[in-house]
Order: sequence, then C-alpha cells, then structure tokens
Amino acid sequence: MLQQFGPVMSLFKRHALTISGAGTRHLIFLHGVGCDQHVWHYISPRFERTHRVVLLDLIGSGNSDHAAFEPERYKTLQGQADDLIAICRSLGGGPVDVVGHSLGGMAALLAASQAPELFSRLLLLNVSPCHRNLGNYEGGFSDDDIEGLLASLRASLRDWSAHVAPLAIADDGQTVIIDELEGYFCSNNSTILEHQVHCALMADLRDDLSKVTVPCVLFHCRNDAFVSQDARNCLMEALPNVASADILTSGHFPNLTDPEVVTAAIRFQLSKVI
Repeated sequence: MLQQFGPVMSLFKRHALTISGAGTRHLIFLHGVGCDQHVWHYISPRFERTHRVVLLDLIGSGNSDHAAFEPERYKTLQGQADDLIAICRSLGGGPVDVVGHSLGGMAALLAASQAPELFSRLLLLNVSPCHRNLGNYEGGFSDDDIEGLLASLRASLRDWSAHVAPLAIADDGQTVIIDELEGYFCSNNSTILEHQVHCALMADLRDDLSKVTVPCVLFHCRNDAFVSQDARNCLMEALPNVASADILTSGHFPNLTDPEVVTAAIRFQLSKVI
C-alpha cells in the first residue's frame, strides 16, 4: 500500500516511476550511469506475472525531474541511496527485491547497509564496490584514467558515447545494441552525466560492505571493462551473505546483449526461498 499519497506522487513523478504487474512482491530495477529505466525493456516485462515491477529513472537521468538534480546532494552515492530508501518506504516499507546494474547496484548496496529492513535481497549485475586503483587494490581505473574519461566527455558527448558504448558492449558484432547504448548516452545532459560518471568512478564502498546483511547475488560477465577481478573478489570476501552466479556472456551490459540469459538467472534466484 502506498504511503502518504501526496508526497508519494511527487516522489514518483521526480523519478518517472512506474509500477506494473500482477504479483504481490515489489521488484525494483535500477539502471547504471548514462542510461535510464528503458535499459531494462528486454527483461522487466517478463516478471510482470509474478511481481509488481518497479521501474524508475535516477535523478538526472531519462525522464526524471532534472531540476531536482542538486550537484551537492548527488556528489556521492549517498544521494541516490537516500532516494532508493525513500522509494522503498513509499511502497509500504518493504522488504523489496532489487536488481541493480552498475551504479544502480552500488546505490542499492549503500541503501541496504543503512536500512536493511527495506530489502529482501539484492541481485547485483556487474557491480564494483570501487573503480579506483587504491594501494594494493586494483579497481581498474587510475586517477589519470578517470580524468581522461571526464575530459573526453567534457569535450564531446557524442564522441565520448561513440567510444564508450563499444567498449562497454565488448562485442563489435553487436552493432544494433552498440547503437542503442550510444543513444542512451547521447540523450543525457552532458554536465549531469559528467557529474554521475565522476560520482561512480570515485566512489568507494568497501568499508560499507560488511554492513550489508541482506542476501546478495553477484552476476558478473567476462570481458567487463568496468569491473575488475579485485572488485569481484572484494564483494565476495566482504559481503556477509553473498553468492556468485556468473553469467556466461561478455561485456558490461548483458541486460542488452543477452536478456534471455539474464532473465533466466534473475528468475532462478528469485525462486529461491530466503
């Protein structure tokens, strides 16, 4: 049951949030940097017979209220985590199941570390707790790498998108999907996107992982340019209640390149009693 009708409608409008499906349990899909809720369009409808499917745009993305994007609030992942907590409470206080991709999964981890009662389980698709190379930890990106990526985005959103999309898909033969992803990237406000990229790549959740007591399942793929082996190992070692279910496909966006495989993996995990 939705709580406090007026404030809830305002919250839903800010996130362009929709709920569909005939089930009784809420299943929230969270997108990553540069995308919006439509990145789940191959997958989310397949769960409408069993769940109340919740789709939303993170503030600053897609059809969310861009005027609500406050740089200071969203300087770190805390802003996105706070939004997710508010959404879960508006849905009746949970617990909900969450499928989070990349940045969306990072926000879900942080939210679950602070309000575990709202979450039943987290299904984390190609998520890293920290993308930076720090000390002996190889997150995959040096500070120079990050600055270079941000500089190229500032120079040209279109050129940046044309470079990052094939890198993320990791299969030059997937031209239609590369074009789709490039379209998502190019639809962004470049200033907000730069802010989001910086937030994601500079985040470090490693110290928060031990506080995530809800069950987590890690879905990782081969040849993911954005999730290092150290990142995977860190999640497996630090999360108290975690299982790994590697997806036999490549790249950072299996929800676009191999939706049938991802759908089957999610469905199998949701079928488990916890």
